[in-house]
Amino acid sequence: MSGFKEQLGKDLDQVWFSEAEEFWETHLIGGQPMRAVIDSDELRRRSARRVYAQRDGSADSGIYAARKLLMVRAAEFGTRPVIGSRLQLDRAYYRVSDIDAQAGLYLIELEALRS
Repeated sequence: MSGFKEQLGKDLDQVWFSEAEEFWETHLIGGQPMRAVIDSDELRRRSARRVYAQRDGSADSGIYAARKLLMVRAAEFGTRPVIGSRLQLDRAYYRVSDIDAQAGLYLIELEALRS
């Protein structure tokens, strides 16, 4: 492992996911408590977006896409989730709409339709 990658791993442990809980919170993910970050800036920009309109365009259907960007350590999460699979986050179920692995992290984009 290169020095840079080693330093990234240390930063994950000592800064982002340290015991100080400055950046992360404990969430139930798939029924298991895990340290995770939910990107609230991304959440504000993407969530509660109206995604479906009636075919004639006269009014929307009132259905919204609730989206969350979940950041969790890959080592803590385990096997990389599959796009399209269901994932429980706290008390709600979401569909994994995208997944990216970066420097020991999974960035998991979740989506659920709500009315």
